[in-house]
Amino acid sequence: MKHSLLTLLPLIEPALGPDLVPAAALTNVKRYLARLPLLSGGLLECPLGDRQRAVDLALRATAADGGFRWLAEASGIEEAFGDGEAWQRLREFARRRNQATHPLHKAVKEAWLEFDLDGGEALKPPNLFFGLDEQVGRPPLLGPEVAARLAEALATIRDGLEALGVTINPAREGLLGRLLKERPAPSRLSYVGVMLARQTPGYRLTLDRVPLSELTGYLRDVGWPHAREPVAGVINFLLDHVKYVALHLDTDEQVLSRIGMEVSFEQTVDQVAAWKRFLQALAAIGLCAPAKAEAAHNWPAYFHPQNLRDRWPESLPRTSSYFARSINHVKLTYDPGTSPAAGGAFTPISIQSAVGGLSAKIYLAFNYGSTIPRSILSRAR
Repeated sequence: MKHSLLTLLPLIEPALGPDLVPAAALTNVKRYLARLPLLSGGLLECPLGDRQRAVDLALRATAADGGFRWLAEASGIEEAFGDGEAWQRLREFARRRNQATHPLHKAVKEAWLEFDLDGGEALKPPNLFFGLDEQVGRPPLLGPEVAARLAEALATIRDGLEALGVTINPAREGLLGRLLKERPAPSRLSYVGVMLARQTPGYRLTLDRVPLSELTGYLRDVGWPHAREPVAGVINFLLDHVKYVALHLDTDEQVLSRIGMEVSFEQTVDQVAAWKRFLQALAAIGLCAPAKAEAAHNWPAYFHPQNLRDRWPESLPRTSSYFARSINHVKLTYDPGTSPAAGGAFTPISIQSAVGGLSAKIYLAFNYGSTIPRSILSRAR
């Protein structure tokens, strides 16, 4: 490993105030950064509630940045992170994906390794989320190709899940097909995740661009066990800011209770103004500590060696390089199994669900490479 993610710390740490990332959490983040390779990007996952302190870390792997090759060939990594079985599954997934003739090679363009940093002494292996291309994630809802395209999508997803140790029995496959067939037309299945570190059953699906106007209907149609609860307050709150969310569903042989809703903004929107307004709104309803909302405004920025001069890390190239920080999204998690207070703050009755807790987390992205993506430029203003 020529460089670790810790190489980027001088570009990350100055924007991380203690309100967002307490000292103990930052120390834990550094332990992981030092043991992971410098690829093209990552995320810091920061809870926004008053009482929530743990900060998690995610690393993006792609073919272009060598991430899939590293994941397939990583040896001895269990010595640092433990759990050899989990890493063996990760390697098997990457090896299948790296085979040019394998369906995963075409279908999976990126993957995210998400590390749960709970502050314990032992480092833990990651959960894995693999991203799907349009062909797999959005099979047609109408027309003569529906059955064939759906079967192809299910086979590809099943292969990825089974490489990661999740057996797709008929009940699980039937639910997966239903989730794809019933999805609202603008949406697509963007990520499939397996919680290797948590050893929870089933898997997680992320459906991108789900219209808020159709969210409750979709949850009812796919058998979400709490579909009759009045989540309209949450939806109405979000509608003041966005029309779509990315929906997280935990599934096994049925859709499980907890759901997540990712909020992000179209590239045509003034990102600074939109995030400021949204974070202030979260603070007003008790889902975001005001100090954390203020600290998040200091995160977005983009740099190159010429404008950083001696603050650019000496070990990184000074030509054709950039570093960018942006707010990727905020996720609201609704968990019917917890009390509203467990979300980390009091929530007004106008937004509370009938039962359960609501919490918020901000995902701070950092990207390093040779060509600044247009999306990063528009977000990091």
